[in-house]
Amino acid sequence: MAPSNSDKTIGDRLKAWWYGYELEPVRPSAAAVAAAEAEEKEPEPAEMPAPGPQRGWSEERIHAIQMVLGPGCHSPDVAARTAELIAPAGLTSAMTVLELGAGLGLGARTIARQTGAWVDAIESNPKLMEAARALGTDIEEDRKVTLSSSALDEPEIMRHRRDLILFRDGLHRYSDPKKVLEQLRALLKPTGKLFLTDFVLPENGSRKDLKEWIDQHEEPVNLWKPTELRQALTVLGLEVHLARNESAAYASQTLHAIQGFAQRLEDEPVPHAWREWVMVEIEYWARIVTLLERGKLQHIRITASVHK
Repeated sequence: MAPSNSDKTIGDRLKAWWYGYELEPVRPSAAAVAAAEAEEKEPEPAEMPAPGPQRGWSEERIHAIQMVLGPGCHSPDVAARTAELIAPAGLTSAMTVLELGAGLGLGARTIARQTGAWVDAIESNPKLMEAARALGTDIEEDRKVTLSSSALDEPEIMRHRRDLILFRDGLHRYSDPKKVLEQLRALLKPTGKLFLTDFVLPENGSRKDLKEWIDQHEEPVNLWKPTELRQALTVLGLEVHLARNESAAYASQTLHAIQGFAQRLEDEPVPHAWREWVMVEIEYWARIVTLLERGKLQHIRITASVHK
């Protein structure tokens, strides 16, 4: 009889998770094997819930995603991606930034540490915000980051306009993306810039091809096409300087993050109680890579500024 999924090691199952992608084999050290074997003898805690079919932000998922992608990461390579995204903005310590969809706060802290700018980081999900605050440090630059769960139209947010608004991979999760863009436009200074990345539907794409991925989300998924997004920004008086398909780069970064996880298994075996959570998380990101590489989904970057 073939072994069940629960009988296979994490190293064995990584190959299956990756939908045909071959990861470098991992040979656990003797100490790691012994630790894993000892841990497998431990009964799984009764309070550990099983992962559900939808990828909501439970405490368990927040822990599992950091096991896979790294501390502070709610998406692949947050610090490096943020640093590369903001580079053209020319931020200084006197400037202000608003980050929408801040996740676990690593992106906002990266901005403050590298530029000295003041950052308002908004994350509407209470579980993510709670975890982001718990990850705070006493580093001087981090004190210039304000973590908030406020809505965009609340007075404390509307009180000031910003030099830069950064919005990564979150517009498609709003039921009214047009309203969100209008609110962001109102928060820009006359010389302000909007840097945005997101998943979009290819011009000739179909939502039917994305049904399984869409069904994994608790919130509605509203995918615009690239031309629709660009047109919406233009109507708001924003001049689009860059609108680039970065699907290949995003897929590569995601694959690199998964490979990094696989390599860490040699010294950091996944505790038995967390294996299903880790597997589901990897399968989620593997599906995104598959859709991107097949051209069923796109990941784009847009940089825009207030039209002069």
